[in-house]
Amino acid sequence: MRARASHPALAAAHPSNLPDFPRRVGRGLSVAPGLALRPARSADFPFLVRLYGETRAVELSVAPWPEIQKQAFIQDQFSLQHLHYLQRNPTADFWLIERIGSGGRREAIGRLYLDRSQPEWRAIDLSLLVKARGAGVGGALIQSIQDAAIRAGADAVTLYVEKTNHGAQRLYGRFGFEEAPSPFPSHMHMRWRAPSAGRST
Repeated sequence: MRARASHPALAAAHPSNLPDFPRRVGRGLSVAPGLALRPARSADFPFLVRLYGETRAVELSVAPWPEIQKQAFIQDQFSLQHLHYLQRNPTADFWLIERIGSGGRREAIGRLYLDRSQPEWRAIDLSLLVKARGAGVGGALIQSIQDAAIRAGADAVTLYVEKTNHGAQRLYGRFGFEEAPSPFPSHMHMRWRAPSAGRST
């Protein structure tokens, strides 16, 4: 990883200047009790930048940069990723994952970006805060996606996971995802085929 100092060309991509998420009017996704999904919006950018920062924390922990440079890097990279996701996935749903606590209080703990527009659904991004990991939340969400895919008659669910993220690979493997050919040397392509999907020989 190379240092990327903030550059004037990136100013327009700063989170405060980013385009909002598209507004979708359509079916939601049923999830496990105690969890909820709601459409992400621009007001969520501070949380999403923090979440993105946690996904890069291990990588940045070994970078010999001052904290201010690390934060600038996180903001720049999040902004570019956000623009990329919107441009490449115009039909996707962009959801915030919330945990429902006592009294119905909701707390944002992650994000789920999912494209259900094709027979093969694409799980674009599933990320959780560190404090929400290891409690079965990720597994519950994967199961919810699979159940919804079966009900909708989808053929499969596909996703990409970094080859260095062995924990995520094991998690998806437990839910029946198998490795598929990947065009990206840094990412593993994984695919789960819905039980009702026809088998080719």
